[in-house]
Amino acid sequence: MEKKCSPSLNIKWLIPGIAFLCNPEIAGFDILPDFIGYCFLMFGLSCLRDLASKINEAFSAFKKLFWISLLQFVAFLVTSSSSVASEQATAYLCITFAVLIFSWIFGIPAWLRFFDGLLYLSDMYNGSLDEPIRKKKHRSGLVSSMRVFTVIFVMIKPFLPFLTESTSLSKDTFLTTKRFRIYDFITLFRALGTFICLAIGIVWLIFMLKFWAV
Repeated sequence: MEKKCSPSLNIKWLIPGIAFLCNPEIAGFDILPDFIGYCFLMFGLSCLRDLASKINEAFSAFKKLFWISLLQFVAFLVTSSSSVASEQATAYLCITFAVLIFSWIFGIPAWLRFFDGLLYLSDMYNGSLDEPIRKKKHRSGLVSSMRVFTVIFVMIKPFLPFLTESTSLSKDTFLTTKRFRIYDFITLFRALGTFICLAIGIVWLIFMLKFWAV
C-alpha cells in the first residue's frame, strides 16, 4: 500500500524554507544559501503538487531556482578565490546581474502560482484537507496582501546587490576623478543594501509566519 503524506505535516517545512530565503546577499554571496531554502519549499509542496496545477507549476519553478541558487553559490566561491580585484568586481557584477534576471523570470511567477494554488485548494477542498489549508479560505485578503508583498521582496532582494555592484562600472568612466570614485565607497553601499534587504526580509518573514499562524 502506498504511504500517503500529510499536507499539514509537510507544509510546515515551508517555514524553514522561507527563513532561508529572507536573508540578504552580499556581492552575490548568500549568507543562508537559498538553494537550501528551495529544498525545504519543494519538500513542503511535495504532497500538494498533485492536487493543484498551480502548486505543481510553483514546484517546478522553485526547482529551477534551486539550481540557479546553487550555481550562484559555486560562482561566488570561484570568484572569491581570484586574487585580481578588478576581475572580482566584474565577476560580482555579472553574478548579481544574472541572478537578478533569473530571479525575476522564475521567482515572481513561482510565488504568484504558489498563492494561487493555495487559494484553489482552500476553495476546492475545504473540509477535506488539513487545517493549514482550510483556514486560507477565511483569509483571502491576507493571501492577496502576501502575494503583493512577496513579489516586492522577490524583486528587491536581487536588485539591491546588483545596484551595489554596478558601482564598479564607475572605476574607469567620466565619474572617476583623482580624488573621488564611487566604487571607493563599495563597502558602505554593500552594508546599506544589506541592511535594507534584511529589514524588508524580516518583515516578510514575520508576515509569512503570521500567514501560517505559527
